[in-house]
Amino acid sequence: MADFGVNITEIGVSSVQGIHIYSADAELTDISVRNNAVHNVSYDGSSQAPEGGFGDDYGNLYGVHVQGEISDAVVRGNSLSNLHSDGYVLGAAVSGTGSNPEATPESVTVERNTFEDLSAEGAPATASS
Repeated sequence: MADFGVNITEIGVSSVQGIHIYSADAELTDISVRNNAVHNVSYDGSSQAPEGGFGDDYGNLYGVHVQGEISDAVVRGNSLSNLHSDGYVLGAAVSGTGSNPEATPESVTVERNTFEDLSAEGAPATASS
């Protein structure tokens, strides 16, 4: 995936993922994500969007995201560069999922990937009373 820009303010999307391996219900096993390129991706989403627009997240961008009921996965030899977000950037992430709290990844190996020029503006601080 290369040279892909996203500016979403009219629909409720809180993240963009270059490569997303996801399952909330059935277990996916023996997954291999190897030798891919994710380059020049920017995400300009923001909760500063017009009312009814974006939401509470701030342009979350993942290069490679392994999420949910995944086991025995390998993320190896991928090249991720020039990723930018208004909120935060994760080059590679392994996480559970909110739609099924019991769906968590197991035995995931992330190795020998290259990450260059990842940048994020960071979500603005807010105060509550």
